[in-house]
Amino acid sequence: VEETTPTPSPTPEAGPEAQEVQVGGSIENENFVMTFTSVELLDEFSYDTSEYSSTSLYVEEGYKLLVVKGHMENTGTSVISDSTFALTATVNNEYKVDGYDVRLNFIRDKHFEIDPYTDLDYVLYINIPEKLADLFETVTFTIGFNNDLSAPTTVWNSDGTSTVEVDNLYSLTSGLTA
Repeated sequence: VEETTPTPSPTPEAGPEAQEVQVGGSIENENFVMTFTSVELLDEFSYDTSEYSSTSLYVEEGYKLLVVKGHMENTGTSVISDSTFALTATVNNEYKVDGYDVRLNFIRDKHFEIDPYTDLDYVLYINIPEKLADLFETVTFTIGFNNDLSAPTTVWNSDGTSTVEVDNLYSLTSGLTA
């Protein structure tokens, strides 16, 4: 009987290390400049989408909005969609949300994208339970994206977990600023 040594499964490549960014700072590259203006805890938030209409962010009953307000300038020739970004948020280093629970809206009628050579205000937000809002200390939003602005790739691991692969990763940690 021949013994075989099990070959270790390949270790996934480590993604980029998160670069820290602060409120008042920005992410700048050849495609866009994304500035972070404030972090706020709100009961509701609405904005005008045209002269005649507005929209409100969805707030689940018993929850509050944790909102990063900012400004984005599309400096390139391609439309930038909210699906360009892999977003996560962690409140008080323990309450984690990701995927569709972290939303990015551009303040306009077509709030899921920004056209080439335009600049718009945006909100990056999550819903958090009111009890957690009462205990709020800090939030860390991570913002990942690829150099070519293609949608991030999700890789499913054999243990059922997933990893999102991106070329760039930024981390904004802040308490309330407004």
